[in-house]
Amino acid sequence: MSFPEYPEKPSISILKPHELLEIFALLDFDHLKLCRQVCLYWNELIRETPRLNDRFCYRLELNSGTVVAKNQLPFSFILSTKFKVEEFTLLDDFLEVGKSIVVVEANREKLNNLSEILNEMNFTETVSNLVIYAKDDEIRTNTLLFEFLLQFKNIKTLSFSFPAFAHIFERISAYPALTSVKKVVIFHETFRRVISTDFQRLLKLLPNTEKIEIFPSDSMLLDKNIISEYAYLIKIIAGLEYYTIKDIMDIPDLKLEKVGYCDVEFGDSLRVIRFLQEHPDIKSANLALDCSGPIFDRTYDMITHLNLTIDGFDDDADEEGDDDNDEPEYMFKVLKYTPNLENLIIKCEKSEDHNFGHKIVELKKLENVEISNLSLECLDCCSSMLMSCVNVKMLTLGPCNMHLQLSHIRVIAFNLKNLEYLAVYHEDVDELENHLEEWPSMPKLEQLILNKVGNVSKIGIENLKSSCPRINTLRLYSMRGPNMPELIQTICECFPNIINITLRGGRLTKICNLNEIFVQRKGWRLKSLDVSPNLDHNDILQLFKQCDLLESVSCLYGALIVNRRIYYEVDVLKSYTLSDIVQPLKNRKRLHLEADDSSDSETSDSEESSNDDISDFSVDENDIVLM
Repeated sequence: MSFPEYPEKPSISILKPHELLEIFALLDFDHLKLCRQVCLYWNELIRETPRLNDRFCYRLELNSGTVVAKNQLPFSFILSTKFKVEEFTLLDDFLEVGKSIVVVEANREKLNNLSEILNEMNFTETVSNLVIYAKDDEIRTNTLLFEFLLQFKNIKTLSFSFPAFAHIFERISAYPALTSVKKVVIFHETFRRVISTDFQRLLKLLPNTEKIEIFPSDSMLLDKNIISEYAYLIKIIAGLEYYTIKDIMDIPDLKLEKVGYCDVEFGDSLRVIRFLQEHPDIKSANLALDCSGPIFDRTYDMITHLNLTIDGFDDDADEEGDDDNDEPEYMFKVLKYTPNLENLIIKCEKSEDHNFGHKIVELKKLENVEISNLSLECLDCCSSMLMSCVNVKMLTLGPCNMHLQLSHIRVIAFNLKNLEYLAVYHEDVDELENHLEEWPSMPKLEQLILNKVGNVSKIGIENLKSSCPRINTLRLYSMRGPNMPELIQTICECFPNIINITLRGGRLTKICNLNEIFVQRKGWRLKSLDVSPNLDHNDILQLFKQCDLLESVSCLYGALIVNRRIYYEVDVLKSYTLSDIVQPLKNRKRLHLEADDSSDSETSDSEESSNDDISDFSVDENDIVLM
């Protein structure tokens, strides 16, 4: 007996790993979670891909818009998904500003409520990376913050603002040591000088510290004794200036792994070269160079960030035909000796035409490029630059004196197949107006920012969908025409997974019934909406109800900003109305649920100096205090 032969059906197992990853990248979180349960191979593939696995390792960040309640985002989302939170960040605007007792007690109550939620959700056991931003002059509030962070038992990395907690280190014996901390990241953005005694007290609190990273606003604010005494711990110094290199070159046991920023001035090149040669442990360096002549004589693999400033060369040298002083030749030599660049910033200070040249340098690791005032008008120069960095994922084109044309965008699309972020801030982009319908294919593009886009039609957005189907952030500036409501609806229909929308310009002064666009379906991923016309206040509140992930709505060119916390206070607590926020500061008091004379006196000067004109008024979320 013979059985009929059926044609073999294609199996999904024939897909290669990179093809599977392309598919996984298009899925939302719920479907990606199901894919992890299909088989061990898919689970491992997703876990070993950082961009996908990051969706499952939740990073919790709280700011002024956060509502501290279990039934509100982001806590309700974490409860429903049972995510393991490993990184926890408190931004400096999470707590209220003010030194009065009422403000301090309000902050104490807020931190207590947060502690209850974190303990119930087991955050204090799972968080390994804690980041605390604090106001430097808020001593009582900062003491509450410091006592709050002591409840985290398994912190491996602690990041904080050093001056904010300096007063606590003076009585450090009153607090238990944090023995789990291995790495300390210090933010130092004020002009308070950090002395060696402060570091000694810090290490008593964190006795098992193995690595220290310092990010000062000015490296001269660091006591020289700190660098010499704790050289064995300091691995990263950001903001390292040339005169500091001179001071620390001869310090023994200094094992820097990263130089965050080094401004190399004329005549200091040899010192920097010697510094890099004598510190082989440096894995990453961010250098700022000017085109004053050749600087590199060999390959420097450790330079991963380069900020190249072009000031122009001596005209006499150009007449003599010195190739070393030719700008394209100089850039070629610098890039040739830095093959491991990951971030490149090129700025031209003068208004003269500067170009990249026609030579190609292979920079395979380069992912982020920012260019300002560099002429790309020559398509050959443009192609040479793009062919030198074919793996770039982020491209920013700043102000330039050239006319950017659609042909340049086509060259970008042709060469940069992996481009995910494109920002064009050119002032002279007349050629791009009304040309979105001719936009070239960029299949991996996720964020698009354009200046002076002119009239944007429905056909243009629909073509953008076919050219760039993965867009989740769309920011269009200097628009014209009154069709913004229709445009918003078209964007939402074409890009259902849109996260951020910014539309600035046009003659329309107000949009009504905007929430009707989002009534059609549930599951919107929209996080921020920024439009220039005014929005009806009831529409704003309805938007927050319809879009669970919505974090902020802005209108009137930023004059009215409503975040989720303000929505919660207005719609749930009935503390005030959105009309109170729109009023100029001079016509209203700070919003308290109970009176506080001391806080009123602190803000009276700023309130009286405010402008009545709503177009010049910017809402400060710190003016809204919830008790």
